Amino acid sequence: PDFVGSIVQTPAAGSVVNLGITDVHITGTVNGNAFDCSVPYFLTEIDGPALTCNDTTLYLDNVGLLTVDSAAIIGGLNDACTPLDKIVLQVDNNQFNCSDLGTNNIVVTATDTLGNSSTCTSIVTVVDSVSPVLLCPSDIEISTTDSTCNRSLELDNIQASDNCSSYTLTYELTNPDLTTVNGTDDFNETVE
Repeated sequence: PDFVGSIVQTPAAGSVVNLGITDVHITGTVNGNAFDCSVPYFLTEIDGPALTCNDTTLYLDNVGLLTVDSAAIIGGLNDACTPLDKIVLQVDNNQFNCSDLGTNNIVVTATDTLGNSSTCTSIVTVVDSVSPVLLCPSDIEISTTDSTCNRSLELDNIQASDNCSSYTLTYELTNPDLTTVNGTDDFNETVE
Protein backbone atom coordinates (compact mmCIF):
# COMPACT_ATOMS: atom_id res chain seq x y z
CA PRO A 1 0.00 0.00 0.00
CA ASP A 2 1.07 3.53 -0.71
CA PHE A 3 1.45 6.05 2.09
CA VAL A 4 1.97 9.75 2.15
CA GLY A 5 3.98 11.32 4.93
CA SER A 6 7.38 11.92 6.44
CA ILE A 7 9.57 10.23 9.00
CA VAL A 8 12.41 11.85 10.96
CA GLN A 9 14.88 9.82 13.00
CA THR A 10 17.17 11.38 15.63
CA PRO A 11 20.04 10.61 15.62
CA ALA A 12 19.93 10.23 11.86
CA ALA A 13 20.52 6.88 10.21
CA GLY A 14 24.25 6.32 9.78
CA SER A 15 25.19 8.40 12.84
CA VAL A 16 27.97 7.12 15.06
CA VAL A 17 26.83 6.34 18.60
CA ASN A 18 28.86 5.55 21.69
CA LEU A 19 28.77 2.45 23.85
CA GLY A 20 25.74 2.22 26.07
CA ILE A 21 22.11 3.16 25.47
CA THR A 22 21.16 5.74 22.86
CA ASP A 23 17.50 6.66 22.52
CA VAL A 24 16.53 6.76 18.87
CA HIS A 25 13.60 9.16 18.54
CA ILE A 26 11.29 8.71 15.56
CA THR A 27 8.59 11.24 14.64
CA GLY A 28 6.49 11.67 11.57
CA THR A 29 3.16 11.55 9.84
CA VAL A 30 1.70 8.83 7.70
CA ASN A 31 -1.45 9.56 5.70
CA GLY A 32 -2.16 12.55 7.92
CA ASN A 33 -1.70 10.70 11.20
CA ALA A 34 1.13 11.85 13.50
CA PHE A 35 3.25 9.44 15.49
CA ASP A 36 6.09 9.71 17.96
CA CYS A 37 8.14 6.91 19.50
CA SER A 38 11.50 6.20 21.07
CA VAL A 39 13.51 3.04 20.65
CA PRO A 40 16.45 2.34 22.97
CA TYR A 41 19.50 1.34 20.95
CA PHE A 42 21.97 -0.60 23.12
CA LEU A 43 25.56 -0.83 21.88
CA THR A 44 27.96 -3.04 23.77
CA GLU A 45 31.30 -4.71 23.23
CA ILE A 46 31.35 -8.45 23.89
CA ASP A 47 35.04 -9.20 23.36
CA GLY A 48 37.59 -9.07 26.13
CA PRO A 49 40.87 -7.19 25.75
CA ALA A 50 43.47 -8.64 23.38
CA LEU A 51 46.10 -9.96 25.80
CA THR A 52 49.35 -11.85 25.23
CA CYS A 53 51.89 -13.05 27.77
CA ASN A 54 55.64 -13.60 27.47
CA ASP A 55 57.62 -16.37 29.10
CA THR A 56 60.57 -15.00 31.07
CA THR A 57 63.32 -15.76 33.57
CA LEU A 58 63.39 -13.70 36.77
CA TYR A 59 65.81 -13.71 39.72
CA LEU A 60 65.30 -13.89 43.47
CA ASP A 61 66.75 -11.03 45.50
CA ASN A 62 69.35 -11.31 48.27
CA VAL A 63 66.74 -12.45 50.81
CA GLY A 64 65.22 -15.05 48.47
CA LEU A 65 62.11 -13.13 47.35
CA LEU A 66 60.71 -12.01 44.03
CA THR A 67 57.67 -9.87 43.18
CA VAL A 68 56.65 -10.09 39.53
CA ASP A 69 55.55 -6.86 37.90
CA SER A 70 52.89 -7.51 35.26
CA ALA A 71 54.91 -5.40 32.80
CA ALA A 72 57.60 -8.10 32.87
CA ILE A 73 55.24 -10.77 31.53
CA ILE A 74 52.64 -8.95 29.39
CA GLY A 75 53.59 -9.05 25.74
CA GLY A 76 50.67 -7.09 24.38
CA LEU A 77 47.43 -5.46 25.54
CA ASN A 78 44.73 -3.71 23.55
CA ASP A 79 40.98 -3.19 23.66
CA ALA A 80 38.59 -1.85 21.03
CA CYS A 81 36.64 0.38 23.41
CA THR A 82 38.48 0.74 26.72
CA PRO A 83 41.59 2.94 27.05
CA LEU A 84 44.62 0.96 28.24
CA ASP A 85 44.86 2.90 31.50
CA LYS A 86 41.31 1.80 32.37
CA ILE A 87 41.92 -1.94 31.86
CA VAL A 88 42.26 -3.78 35.18
CA LEU A 89 45.07 -6.35 35.30
CA GLN A 90 45.16 -9.16 37.83
CA VAL A 91 48.02 -11.61 38.31
CA ASP A 92 47.08 -14.84 40.09
CA ASN A 93 50.48 -15.26 41.73
CA ASN A 94 53.18 -12.62 41.68
CA GLN A 95 55.10 -13.49 44.89
CA PHE A 96 57.85 -16.09 44.76
CA ASN A 97 60.51 -17.37 47.14
CA CYS A 98 63.16 -20.08 47.35
CA SER A 99 60.57 -22.86 47.30
CA ASP A 100 59.46 -21.70 43.82
CA LEU A 101 62.77 -22.22 42.00
CA GLY A 102 62.25 -23.49 38.46
CA THR A 103 59.26 -23.01 36.18
CA ASN A 104 55.99 -21.52 37.42
CA ASN A 105 52.78 -20.67 35.56
CA ILE A 106 51.31 -17.22 36.11
CA VAL A 107 47.80 -16.47 34.84
CA VAL A 108 47.09 -12.83 33.95
CA THR A 109 43.51 -11.56 33.60
CA ALA A 110 42.66 -8.30 31.83
CA THR A 111 39.17 -6.82 32.36
CA ASP A 112 37.78 -3.86 30.41
CA THR A 113 35.31 -1.26 31.71
CA LEU A 114 32.37 -3.30 30.37
CA GLY A 115 33.36 -6.36 32.41
CA ASN A 116 34.72 -8.36 29.48
CA SER A 117 37.86 -10.25 30.34
CA SER A 118 40.54 -12.42 28.80
CA THR A 119 43.46 -14.37 30.19
CA CYS A 120 46.90 -15.54 29.18
CA THR A 121 49.52 -17.69 30.88
CA SER A 122 53.19 -16.84 31.30
CA ILE A 123 55.83 -19.40 32.22
CA VAL A 124 58.19 -17.70 34.68
CA THR A 125 61.44 -19.43 35.50
CA VAL A 126 62.56 -18.40 38.99
CA VAL A 127 66.34 -18.47 39.47
CA ASP A 128 68.56 -17.99 42.52
CA SER A 129 71.75 -16.33 41.29
CA VAL A 130 72.88 -14.93 44.65
CA SER A 131 76.10 -16.60 45.83
CA PRO A 132 76.49 -17.70 49.45
CA VAL A 133 78.35 -15.32 51.75
CA LEU A 134 81.37 -16.65 53.63
CA LEU A 135 82.64 -15.05 56.84
CA CYS A 136 86.12 -16.27 57.65
CA PRO A 137 87.44 -16.38 61.20
CA SER A 138 90.08 -13.95 62.41
CA ASP A 139 93.74 -14.81 62.03
CA ILE A 140 94.72 -17.71 64.25
CA GLU A 141 98.09 -17.88 66.01
CA ILE A 142 98.95 -21.08 67.86
CA SER A 143 102.09 -21.72 69.89
CA THR A 144 103.53 -25.19 70.21
CA THR A 145 105.10 -26.71 73.26
CA ASP A 146 108.84 -27.38 73.39
CA SER A 147 108.44 -31.03 72.56
CA THR A 148 106.15 -30.67 69.47
CA CYS A 149 106.66 -28.91 66.23
CA ASN A 150 103.21 -29.45 64.86
CA ARG A 151 99.64 -29.27 66.01
CA SER A 152 96.16 -30.07 64.70
CA LEU A 153 94.41 -27.14 63.17
CA GLU A 154 90.77 -26.54 64.01
CA LEU A 155 88.73 -23.82 62.39
CA ASP A 156 85.72 -23.16 64.56
CA ASN A 157 84.16 -19.92 63.49
CA ILE A 158 83.70 -20.33 59.79
CA GLN A 159 80.25 -18.93 59.07
CA ALA A 160 78.34 -18.83 55.85
CA SER A 161 74.84 -17.87 54.81
CA ASP A 162 72.77 -18.14 51.68
CA ASN A 163 69.49 -16.59 50.59
CA CYS A 164 67.93 -19.90 49.64
CA SER A 165 69.44 -23.26 50.13
CA SER A 166 71.69 -25.57 51.96
CA TYR A 167 75.22 -25.55 50.70
CA THR A 168 78.55 -27.20 51.23
CA LEU A 169 81.63 -25.26 52.23
CA THR A 170 84.75 -26.79 50.76
CA TYR A 171 88.15 -25.51 51.80
CA GLU A 172 91.77 -26.20 51.17
CA LEU A 173 94.57 -25.31 53.58
CA THR A 174 98.21 -25.26 52.67
CA ASN A 175 100.60 -26.06 55.52
CA PRO A 176 104.00 -24.40 55.89
CA ASP A 177 105.60 -27.58 54.56
CA LEU A 178 103.37 -27.12 51.43
CA THR A 179 101.24 -30.17 52.16
CA THR A 180 97.53 -29.61 51.53
CA VAL A 181 94.56 -30.37 53.78
CA ASN A 182 91.05 -30.47 52.32
CA GLY A 183 87.81 -30.28 54.24
CA THR A 184 84.07 -30.04 53.80
CA ASP A 185 81.35 -28.75 56.10
CA ASP A 186 77.64 -28.99 55.32
CA PHE A 187 75.33 -26.13 56.19
CA ASN A 188 71.58 -25.98 56.07
CA GLU A 189 70.75 -22.41 56.86
CA THR A 190 68.30 -20.19 55.07
CA VAL A 191 68.19 -16.46 55.58
CA GLU A 192 64.60 -15.32 56.14
